[in-house]
Amino acid sequence: MNRFFTEEADAFIGQKVIEYNRASTDKEKLTLESIVKERTGILLYLIPQRNLYIKEEDLSGYYLDVIKDIDRIIGSYAISGRSYIAYLTQICRYRCMRYIRKKEKAEQTEIAMLRSDPALYDYTLLSEPLLPYTSESPSGMAMMDMKGIIRYILGACNGHESGNEEENILARHLESKVTRRRFLEYLMHLPQVEDARFLAGVSRVLRVDCSIIARFYELRRSELSDSHNAIESAEDIAARYWKLIATLRHAITKEADAEKLGELMEAVSKAERIYRKRLRIIRYAKRGLPHGRIAEIFSMPRSTVSNDISKIKHLLSSIKSGMDY
Repeated sequence: MNRFFTEEADAFIGQKVIEYNRASTDKEKLTLESIVKERTGILLYLIPQRNLYIKEEDLSGYYLDVIKDIDRIIGSYAISGRSYIAYLTQICRYRCMRYIRKKEKAEQTEIAMLRSDPALYDYTLLSEPLLPYTSESPSGMAMMDMKGIIRYILGACNGHESGNEEENILARHLESKVTRRRFLEYLMHLPQVEDARFLAGVSRVLRVDCSIIARFYELRRSELSDSHNAIESAEDIAARYWKLIATLRHAITKEADAEKLGELMEAVSKAERIYRKRLRIIRYAKRGLPHGRIAEIFSMPRSTVSNDISKIKHLLSSIKSGMDY
């Protein structure tokens, strides 16, 4: 991987892209097209992986989304005023952010559809065994608040086996009320990863009906609504500042006056600070509920919540590695 990110490799591909964009005949373009498109495609894949802009499981989906615009990405380089890898890094950061946002909206739509009809939680939807929806849910469950749902989950355990060996081991640990509480705290702190399979898995290890878990996540999502608004606002601002930074950097390459050049560089520095701040907001907002808010819900000290979540992470890693907790 590193050989694609050396200064020599950057200068080489940057020069080839400039020559490709300036080529006046089809013959010249065809001569350069293979190396330019191949190297650009490799970099569009490696840059997010190297800089951890996106999870590994989302990398292929992002790549298929961005590769469709490879001609436009290559053709726009002449006006960027940056090295080619720096230029692609800006594009990858923005496109990863956009892809994640689009994926999250699609997942939320799927979850909303499933929750709208509890009868959809059946064996035909999932390949794994799932506790079917029943009419034995507690009366007035839809009216329960988060604390009421938590009290019900802490007291409920219907005794069904979960599924695979790891799930059964975890389920046996979760028969303890203290461990169940810690597990619920951990679920609240997780980033927004829930889908139909995830909800089914949670219902199996906690051995409660899927409709209960659906209600738990419905209330959790409402708790995260402020975070969603913060994410959307921060992403919009980040996108605007990304475009502003690109425009200012292009203006710097054309400016000859030293005083105006200094002003432009100061403006770029200020815009980059705002841009990075918005990225931090986005990363923080996507983590799930903060420990302080979880502590309020459970009426516990924040330090206890942090300690509980740490213990559950240790338990899960121990089960995953086959060790005894």
